[in-house]
Amino acid sequence: MIHAYDKSYLSAAQKNLARMLDYLVNDLHYPLEMAWQWFVTSELSARFEQGDCSVLVGLSGVELARAVLEQAGEVVPMQKPSYAYDRSPEYWTGWALAYYQWLTGLRFAEIEQAVPITAVRLLYELLRLPDDAEAARCPARQVELVRETETLVLRDLSVRHTAKALADGFGLSESGFKLYCQNVLGEGYLAYFRRRRLEKSAELLRTTTLRVQDIAAGVGYESQGKFAKAFYDQFRLMPMEYRRLAK
Repeated sequence: MIHAYDKSYLSAAQKNLARMLDYLVNDLHYPLEMAWQWFVTSELSARFEQGDCSVLVGLSGVELARAVLEQAGEVVPMQKPSYAYDRSPEYWTGWALAYYQWLTGLRFAEIEQAVPITAVRLLYELLRLPDDAEAARCPARQVELVRETETLVLRDLSVRHTAKALADGFGLSESGFKLYCQNVLGEGYLAYFRRRRLEKSAELLRTTTLRVQDIAAGVGYESQGKFAKAFYDQFRLMPMEYRRLAK
């Protein structure tokens, strides 16, 4: 198979496209679809596809993002990029698209036509699996306590349990309880169960015809507006758009 360009440039190309999307979406807060459309319709995209070294490796991901904004006629901010410990879904979306373009030699516009970037972004969430590696390194009592918490909370997501109330029930301090959750789950109590609520809501959007407001209430959101915002923050799609793409 003939690839888009020499493989020696692939790793740098993946990192740069990934960082470009991450910076545009998570630092500058542009919608993913808009940021991607600006790139796809720019001459930078064509140069990237053809293996132009000045684009693949001559620019950093942030510099590439700023060049895309400039070509789109947008104000180019000098905001410094953040560097989160974990890579964002947008980062991995760009990483995967760069690889697929290199592998197939297709233009990014052709890829977008076949599989919209929102669908690629969605795959990140659908294919992500829970990681029990952290739990394997924790004392048995911590694992047991956190699994009990998990069972209790997930049994009825419409009920909100505070970390303090759960800690009191186990005879622990709130800080101690949160530390157990961090150790076993690999993320904080609030972040973990917020994600699980939203993953459950995504499952219901895919597999049922329940109204969005009923799904929101079923996973513990009294306000449909707050639910929609939380859902968008997690999946970069509004609930109804997610439902449409997932069908």
